[in-house]
Amino acid sequence: MIESRIGDKMVGDGHPCFISMEAGATHTGMESAKRLVKAAAEAGADAVKFQTVNAEDLMSEEDVQIAYQTASGKKSESVRKALQRRELSPDEWRELKAYCDALGILFISTPSGTETVDLLVSLQA
Repeated sequence: MIESRIGDKMVGDGHPCFISMEAGATHTGMESAKRLVKAAAEAGADAVKFQTVNAEDLMSEEDVQIAYQTASGKKSESVRKALQRRELSPDEWRELKAYCDALGILFISTPSGTETVDLLVSLQA
């Protein structure tokens, strides 16, 4: 029987399914990130996973455009600007991690580069 631990939860044969809500980079700032955490916690998820994005690490050119559909119609903007809206400061990531802890949901994040790896290590995430 293979078992492992994620946070304080055991996973593997004989253990309940571990449910992680993928928030990714869908938030547009701290308030929407907190709403995602709250929704995941209220739904009974074990974890919520973000992407710790640094637009400069991911996109070097500002003129690359992306087109997408919204409820109010089609939009177009630079990929870099779209990523920048999803950036949080180190203090905001600390606040979001503390919010997860307070709600009893595990905070997980995928880093976008070495700087964000260091930040996540400092958060013990």
